[in-house]
Amino acid sequence: MILISRTWLPTLVLCLQFGCASYPQYPVEGALLDETINTTVDSREAQYYLNHYLQGERLDPKLDARIDRVYDDYPRPTPTREDLRRVSRQFSNDFAALFLADRLWQNRRNRQVQHIFQRYVAMPEAQLFEPSAAMD
Repeated sequence: MILISRTWLPTLVLCLQFGCASYPQYPVEGALLDETINTTVDSREAQYYLNHYLQGERLDPKLDARIDRVYDDYPRPTPTREDLRRVSRQFSNDFAALFLADRLWQNRRNRQVQHIFQRYVAMPEAQLFEPSAAMD
């Protein structure tokens, strides 16, 4: 099982900003992993994917069909390195990173762990060391 935590989001943002083959130049703001992301990405497809597609907005039928095909072609809950390499070649590195994050977030257990972690982080310091406190 892959766990997603609050530390995962900054890593994703860093990957989106610095791990790209081309300089990020398309501004995005959208919800991902129950967080708002405000950054830039390396392609118009990645921009559309985060700003619209992942928000449930289907505004570009041709691009929507291409993105739908990615989900059809790579149905694994956790895409392999090879899957992500192919997706990045079809679209961009940032698109592939966002696709991975979305696939991981679709796993109910990952979301549960994230919500438990968020409750734990929000606890008063006195409760932090009570083992059952985060599970309540």
